[in-house]
Amino acid sequence: MAVITLFPRLDEKETARAVRTYLKEDYAKVCLALGTSPSSLRSPQISGEPRGTSAGNPTEDSLVRLIDLDIKVKQAYQRLTRLNPPGAQLLYQCYLLHISPETIADQYYRSPRYIHKRLQIACCQFASCLADISEREVDLRVWK
Repeated sequence: MAVITLFPRLDEKETARAVRTYLKEDYAKVCLALGTSPSSLRSPQISGEPRGTSAGNPTEDSLVRLIDLDIKVKQAYQRLTRLNPPGAQLLYQCYLLHISPETIADQYYRSPRYIHKRLQIACCQFASCLADISEREVDLRVWK
C-alpha cells in the first residue's frame, strides 16, 4: 500500500548541511564584502541607509543587495533566538565562532551526539526562518 503525503518531508541532514555551508562560506563572504565579522551576528540596526535614489551604479546595487541579505540573515537569527534560544546559541558558537561541537559537549557535560542532533534541529529552524523572512529568496531547505 502506497502512502500519500500532502506535504513533502524535510531532509534534516541535507538542510543542516546547506545551512552549515551557507554560514561558514557564503555568509562569511557577505560579511567580508561589507567589512564586518560573521561573529557580529545580532539583530539588525538600520541607521545608514542611502537616502537618494540610485542612478544605476552596479557596484552600489550589489552593495545594497549584500546589505539587504545581511539584514535578512540577522533577522532570521533573531527570530531563531526567540524560537529556540539554546539552538541559536549552538548555531552561533559552532558556525560563526568555529567552536567544535565536541568542545561544546564537553563544556555542558553532554554527549557529542546530543549536541549534533540539537545543531541539526537549529539548522532546520534557521533555514525555515531565513526562507520566511527572505520570502523564499534564500531557501536552504532540502525536501525529500
